[in-house]
Amino acid sequence: MLKPKKILEKIPVYQTDEYFENYDLKLDSNENLYDVSPKVLEVLSNVCKKDISFYPCYGELLDKLAKEHFVDKNNILLTNGCDEAISVVFSTYLEKGDKVVSFAPTFAMPKIYANVNGAKFIEVDYKQKWVFDVQEIVKNIDNKTKIIHLTSPNSPTGENIELHEIEYILENYQDKLVVLDVTYGSFVERGQDFFGLIKEYPNLVIVKSFSKDYALAGLRLGYIVTNKKNIENIKKVISPYSVNTYAVKAGIAVLDDKKYLNDMKAEIISSRKLLINGLSKLGFSAYDSETNFVLCDFKNYSSFAYKKLLTNSIKVKNFGNKKNLENCFRISVPKVSDTKKILNALSSKTLLVFDLDGVVFDVQNSYRLAIEKTFEFFTGKKLLKGEIQEAKNLGGLNCDWDLTEFLLKKYGVNRKKAEIIEVFQQYFFNEKNEGSKGLIDNEKLLLDKLGFEKLSKIYDLCVFTGRPRNEAIYSLQKFGILKYFNIIVAKEDLPKNKQKPHPEGLNYIIKNSYFKDIYYLGDTGDDMLCAKSAGVNAIGVLPPNEQNDIYKNHLIKSGASVVIQNIGDILKVNEGQK
Repeated sequence: MLKPKKILEKIPVYQTDEYFENYDLKLDSNENLYDVSPKVLEVLSNVCKKDISFYPCYGELLDKLAKEHFVDKNNILLTNGCDEAISVVFSTYLEKGDKVVSFAPTFAMPKIYANVNGAKFIEVDYKQKWVFDVQEIVKNIDNKTKIIHLTSPNSPTGENIELHEIEYILENYQDKLVVLDVTYGSFVERGQDFFGLIKEYPNLVIVKSFSKDYALAGLRLGYIVTNKKNIENIKKVISPYSVNTYAVKAGIAVLDDKKYLNDMKAEIISSRKLLINGLSKLGFSAYDSETNFVLCDFKNYSSFAYKKLLTNSIKVKNFGNKKNLENCFRISVPKVSDTKKILNALSSKTLLVFDLDGVVFDVQNSYRLAIEKTFEFFTGKKLLKGEIQEAKNLGGLNCDWDLTEFLLKKYGVNRKKAEIIEVFQQYFFNEKNEGSKGLIDNEKLLLDKLGFEKLSKIYDLCVFTGRPRNEAIYSLQKFGILKYFNIIVAKEDLPKNKQKPHPEGLNYIIKNSYFKDIYYLGDTGDDMLCAKSAGVNAIGVLPPNEQNDIYKNHLIKSGASVVIQNIGDILKVNEGQK
């Protein structure tokens, strides 16, 4: 099998979405949420046969860009987005062993393009978040440095570089190529004209995209501005017709629509301020931004907040544990009305934490039947009616494996726990089964999907269960309600000595959510004790097989502040308050 050049072995593939995701607000890719200029839609609706059949001509768009930036048209080269602009510049000037110096974190592609060309990409850490420090860049420049790559404003950090700082580098390192990405420049309140510098400094290459300010991300249009000699060299590398006619026509149209640009910029700046202030008031660390996005540190609440946003059909860029961006999200700034939706989704609500068995799922014909069948397998006898519940009421037997073992020992049968679990799981849940996975498929919801959707709009929802995680996820997914729960704490998430009724699971939820008003809904006395130990409100839920006053009093004595017949009663209370 033929292999690619060796340098590619350690270079990651930049992953892209194959299909459009169905979110009310898709805010993870820094696309412009303001809408496209109506002039673009008009010009694209009037495309003729010649526009499709013939190769594109770039003169008219080059003329307009030259006028826009007060440069000669020979100083400009159109590209297929800003990605291609960076790629062809790097391919033109980099050789094996060269270095590219840049602040990190920044856009991912420059590092990939540098590595593809055999160059080393030097990532300079910020001395102070997120403040551009020209001296930190200078410290890392040596005789092998060929390109200094800068982005102003930078993504994902959002800060702007001052004009005098660019001039300092250009003046003092005239043997280095300075590649300046100004894709987000239109969103800076106090604009700076970097383009005029190309007349004085032949070592400056400016790259820009139409994706962010003009909302043409889908048409892939960008350009390079530098001196004529650099353009001639880059033309030797770039494909002669990499920009299509649709993109050219759209570019011409948006440059003629100054009202669109001014209105869009005013809306984004206003919305950006609202987002930063709102996130800060909620207790998160939102960084100042000169772009169409905001970087925010959600601290140890990041997983909870990210799931809250997804539950509200809002997708943001989650950096996870990436260096220097731990727990940070990058949020594209939408219109003011949509920014209010983001802040509302993140706002504090009452938090409902659900046990699953007997609360969310009717398990009479699943877990309980699996206990009966496992007991019968080892003893050849049937359990008496009510024995399972009697054992549960004793406390300390939340795990059905433990409960089954307890019942077997009660009848004088001693078997290894591993044997009991193996038989139990064959009845209850076997992921390898084709079709039905076992008795787990007998379960029914105790509140329908619509009910959970309604609850999720009023409350934040989490799960604390003694089930293994794969079983919990399987059932929640099967009924289409997994998306409504922000945190799921399952059996293996806790040490063996901290299973229910130990409050560790609830303590974990408290630590990783930012609400004080928390209720735990369970169907056993142990659940009530667990809630009480964690210092949260306990709501007893009568399981389907125990709808009686005796069991209700049992839950109250165990610590329930209130006992409800089923979780649907919560909706009835809210509807009664309207």
